Amino acid sequence: MKIIERYHLFLKKNKIYVLIFWIIVLGFGIWLTPKFINSTSSDFNVPEDTPSYIANSILETEFSRIANETTIVVVIYNENGTSLTSEIRDFCYNLSTEIMTSFKIYFLIQQ
Repeated sequence: MKIIERYHLFLKKNKIYVLIFWIIVLGFGIWLTPKFINSTSSDFNVPEDTPSYIANSILETEFSRIANETTIVVVIYNENGTSLTSEIRDFCYNLSTEIMTSFKIYFLIQQ
C-alpha cells in the first residue's frame, strides 16, 4: 500500500481526532498570538561595536538633515587595492542617478 493511501486511510479512521487536534491548535494560536505580537517589535537597534553603527553615527554627525531618512549604503570594494578609479566614479554616478530617477529619492551628493 502506498504511503498516500495509508495516510488517507488513517485520516478516514481518525477524522474526529484530527479535527479535535486542529481545533486545539487553533485555540492555542488564538490564545498565544496576542502575546507573541506584544513581545515582538520591528525596531532594530544596531549593536554599538559594529561597523554599521559607526557608519550611522558618522552619517548622523555629518548629515544631520537626513539622519531620520532611510539610508542606502553602497560599499564598493576594489580587489586590486587601488583607490577610486574613473570606472568606479562613473558607476557611483550612474547608480545614484538611477536611484533618484526611479524612486524619486533626493540625496545629498558630495564630490
